Amino acid sequence: PYPEQAAAGEKDRYHGYKVCQIMTVDLLKAPLKKLQVAICDEGAAGDEEKLILVVTNAPNVIAGKRSVVATEGAVVESGGEEVIIKRTQVGGVMSNGMMCDSKMLGWSGGGAGVAVTIPDTFPLGSAPPPQMPRGDGK
Repeated sequence: PYPEQAAAGEKDRYHGYKVCQIMTVDLLKAPLKKLQVAICDEGAAGDEEKLILVVTNAPNVIAGKRSVVATEGAVVESGGEEVIIKRTQVGGVMSNGMMCDSKMLGWSGGGAGVAVTIPDTFPLGSAPPPQMPRGDGK
């Protein structure tokens, strides 16, 4: 009933990457006006242990949309180097992950620094699909 998920080898590549529902988005106070604080749900709605707080500068993070978050321990590529995601204080707020853009997921298309959007057909907490989903949810 769900769209095709990542194959076994890709699950390792996407270890720590989670499809999440963006619950709330708030701007950080000046002078960091470009930063936003997003609360993302990676599991059953309302289960506080499944909520991830992420500080991001991605301009398209909108409450109610689904996206992909690289959680603590995930490995992302940045400038040709592998970086392990750690809890980090950003703008005075503890961030527990990073919103993913297409490049981070190895997808073609999409803009750098623009958080990916995932259709509602992908279950919360699952690994992201191996390629950018079509607009019709497949």
